Amino acid sequence: MDQPARLDAILSAIIDSAIRRANEVERSAESGSGDYRQEDRALDLISELLWHDASGTVADILVSRITKMTLGVQLSLMRDAVEIVDRHTAPLVVHLLAATMAAVRWDGHGWLEDIPRPASEQLERAANAFVNTLMVIDDDWGEPEIRDLQPLLSCNEQPVRRAAWVALRCVNSMWHAPMVVAAVSAGLSSADSAVRSHAAYIAEEPQRRLDRARRPSS
Repeated sequence: MDQPARLDAILSAIIDSAIRRANEVERSAESGSGDYRQEDRALDLISELLWHDASGTVADILVSRITKMTLGVQLSLMRDAVEIVDRHTAPLVVHLLAATMAAVRWDGHGWLEDIPRPASEQLERAANAFVNTLMVIDDDWGEPEIRDLQPLLSCNEQPVRRAAWVALRCVNSMWHAPMVVAAVSAGLSSADSAVRSHAAYIAEEPQRRLDRARRPSS
C-alpha cells in the first residue's frame, strides 16, 4: 500500500471510530441515559479534520458514511460542515441535506412551506436544522461552494440532485454568475419537475426585481 492509500485508510479508521462513538452517544441520549453534548465532543475531531482538509478527502469519506450515521449525528455534522467554507464541504452538505429531506419526507417540490408537518420531536429538530442550514448557505456560500456544487445539479441520484438545487436557490448573490446562468438554462429543460421549478424560480428573479422596483412606494 502506497503512502496516500495508507493515509486514506488511517483517516477512514479515525472517522469510522468517531461516527460509532457519536452514534452511541446519540442513542443513549435518545433513551434518556446520555448527554447530547457528548455527541458534539465525539464529532469535534471530524470537524477539525474538515477545517484542515484542503483537498476534500475527509468530506468524500464522510459522504460515503452518511448511511452509517443516526439522524441526530447527520444533523450535527450538517450544522458543523455548512460553517466550513472554501474547504470542498459543499458536496457533503448537499448529501446531508438530501438525507434530511428524506427524513422529513419532503421531495423537493415547492418550497419550505411544503415540508410536511413533523410527526415527532426528532423530525421537528430535523426540519429546523434543515432550514437553519439553508440560512447559513444564504449568508456564507460563494463562488468556491457553488463551483463544488455544479456536478451535483445534474447528479443521477434524484434526492442529491434536488437537494443541490434547493441549496443553489438559497445563494441568490451568485445567481448572476455565468456558471449559475448556464446551470439554470440546463435545469429549465430537465426531466425532473422539481429541478425545473427551482431553475424557473432563479431565472425569473430579474423580472421580479424589476416589478418590485416599478411598484409605487406607499
